[in-house]
Amino acid sequence: MIFAEEDFCPISIGDDLGDPNISVTKSETNNSQGVGEVTLETKRIKVTKKTKFINELLPQIKEVKSEFGDGSIESLIPNSLVLVQGALEGDWGNSTNAKKHKNHFGLMGKSGKYMRFPSTKEGIKCYLMTLASHPAYKKLRALLGKKGSLELVGYLGRYSEDTLYANKLRRIIRENDLTRLDG
Repeated sequence: MIFAEEDFCPISIGDDLGDPNISVTKSETNNSQGVGEVTLETKRIKVTKKTKFINELLPQIKEVKSEFGDGSIESLIPNSLVLVQGALEGDWGNSTNAKKHKNHFGLMGKSGKYMRFPSTKEGIKCYLMTLASHPAYKKLRALLGKKGSLELVGYLGRYSEDTLYANKLRRIIRENDLTRLDG
């Protein structure tokens, strides 16, 4: 006997099963008599520190950018650029600054000490405002909306003293396909 999904299955696609590492997938098939069958399958997904970082930061990045409003300089900064700098500067959310001080971007104050934020959203906001207003990023701002993050990282030269900084960012973007998160 074949049951309809609504008659039988206690879970549905997208249900929160209390574990973010479990996904529910659905497949539909027709048997030789033309009767449809629905199969729901749960499977454990391997969640890496990178996946966790992206899943935690991306919604906050989008929310902060929306607070600045469409068309603002901050809203034009690609998500992948924000994520890649947070990944490199904050070790994918595992650095002390990221964990303890909500500073994923290695932002330093005028005192030369790392800044501390009450929330990750406040750290993201400060980072976006820095790129949107600091004179060192004037060329970057001129290219927002015209170039993607792989090109824009070349205009972050003053962000780090590391001469290979832009190359490291490009490698991380490519290896993790971060540009798919833009838009």
